[in-house]
Amino acid sequence: LGGLTAWETKVQLASISQYDMLHANDQVTKLIVKIPMSNSVDAIYLFFNVAKGMNAGTGQFVNQVAIVRGSPTTASYALAGLDKFTQPMFLMEDFNNEGGLLVIKCE
Repeated sequence: LGGLTAWETKVQLASISQYDMLHANDQVTKLIVKIPMSNSVDAIYLFFNVAKGMNAGTGQFVNQVAIVRGSPTTASYALAGLDKFTQPMFLMEDFNNEGGLLVIKCE
């Protein structure tokens, strides 16, 4: 396929309830992953949504990797909740309005 660009990375997500346990220099564990969108002010954000501690009242995507689209200046939209057993993958076609495909996989 001409012009196809692939990029892959793996990250380990800490749960939102573990915020106070993370260290700024931790290169492996992330609390939130931001995937910028070049043709929008929005970005895609990933985080592990555990209903525990300061996040005990959460009601959507409990104990799942939450995928949200938004920005600090726009509304946020919940796109999906992933877990490795019931919904392990999320696909976003036409990513960045350039015909690209964004694939997020939960292992």
